[in-house]
Formats: sequence, C-alpha cells, structure tokens
Amino acid sequence: MNVATLSHMTSCGLPGIDGVPFGTHACHFYKNRDELIAALVPYFVAGLSANERCLWITAAPLPAREALDELRAAWPDADRAIDSGKLRIRDFDEWYASIGQSKGHDVVQLWLGEEERALEEGFSGLRVTGNISFLTPATWSPFMAYEKSVSAQFKNRRIVALCSYLVTQCEETHVSEVMHVHNCAFERTDESWRMVPRTGFPLNKDYRCYFTDRNDRIQTFEIIEGVDDMEAGVKAQDLVASSRYAAAEVWQGARLVGRWGNPQVAG
Repeated sequence: MNVATLSHMTSCGLPGIDGVPFGTHACHFYKNRDELIAALVPYFVAGLSANERCLWITAAPLPAREALDELRAAWPDADRAIDSGKLRIRDFDEWYASIGQSKGHDVVQLWLGEEERALEEGFSGLRVTGNISFLTPATWSPFMAYEKSVSAQFKNRRIVALCSYLVTQCEETHVSEVMHVHNCAFERTDESWRMVPRTGFPLNKDYRCYFTDRNDRIQTFEIIEGVDDMEAGVKAQDLVASSRYAAAEVWQGARLVGRWGNPQVAG
C-alpha cells in the first residue's frame, strides 16, 4: 500500500465531530454502560467503513462478548470482519495475559507493530480503543506515563486511539491528568459530540467558552477564570459580540452555563 497517497484524515464516527487526523490519541469520560456503547460502537463502525483494522480491548461494564453483540446490531458484517482479521475484540484480562509483563514502552511498540502489519496487509490504518476501568490507585501513575508515551509515539503514524475512562473512578486531579496525556477529549452534549483540546479542559472551576459557527460547530475556545456564572456569561457575551463567530457557549465541567448569539452574525 502506498501510504503517501492516503488521506491524513479519517472519520471519527461520533455525531458532531467530523474528520480527525491519524495520530490522534483521544480520551472520553463515561458514566455507565450505555454511554460507553454510545461512544465506541459508532467509533468502530466508522473505522470498519474506512477499511481500518480495528482492535477493541474491553473491560467491565462492557465485556468482549457483549461489545460484539452491540457492534453486530450496528454493523451487519461484524462477524465477517472478525473472520478476516479486520476486527478483533478482546477482554482486557485475555489481552493482558497475551502480552505478559511488558512495560509501557514495550506495549507502545506492540501498537506500532500492529499498525505496520495492518498497512502491509492492505488496511488504511489502525483504530484502537481500551476501556481503562481496570486501573487501581497503585497502577494509576505508571499508566499515565504510558499514556503520555502513546501520545508521543503515535504522532505521524496511521493510528487513531480512543481511551475510555469511568468518570466515577476519576477525581478532579485525575481528569486533569488524563486530559494532559492525551491530544484531546471527545465530550458528549445531548445527542452531539464535540472535540475538546487538552488545553481547553479546565483545572478547578474555570469556565470554557466555546465559539461556534452558524452550523453550531466549534471553531475555537477561551478559558474564563475565577468568576461566577453571571460574570462568565457577561464576559462570553462581550467576547462573542466582538468576534466573527455566530454564538458562544459557556461550560463548567459537564454543566452548560449558557449560550449567547452574536447579533452581528446573521443566522
């Protein structure tokens, strides 16, 4: 396969997020099994549709057998994809047993080797995900070091990776750590998703002000620090009124504070 002729972008699969570049190492936070399914099934359907080799490492609350059932419901050729080697779904315990006592660096090399084999076998890239619910307080720090290495090593490779973190296992400092070792986060708001750059995820109680175009797609953002909801809203209205964007939304964590249109931009 002539990699030079391939696009450097691929479909994310999540409504509201268009293409993402290969080399992306993203994360998302979920509260329950349904939210995990809502993220990972369309993510893998997009990869399979794009002729990418897909590796899904599962863990509670969505083990491999149930993950396959959910994918079958959305992708009729799931079994054929498994038979051909295009798709592999493995429980974390089984996958971990297969790699033995490999350290973080060795695991990263494993992924890079998978990407090379995928390209040699005619796939357009490699798409992977792992549900990180297996982490313990003792394994948290070394795993963050591993995630940081993944971001560095996946750059300029034809790999897209999405890591799933159970939000009830993450304290506020953990969320910040996770964001800083990934390129970005995929965040769901109602039925749509948005991409949050890692510098856009607030520490403590800062507010995020997203600027959107006429189609409600995020164009850029700013952090509004050290204010209450009212003052954040006033600042957001001033910012969007002096910009070329159609609207501004202010969020604090997963809470929507408010949305304001730009009267200078026609709807």
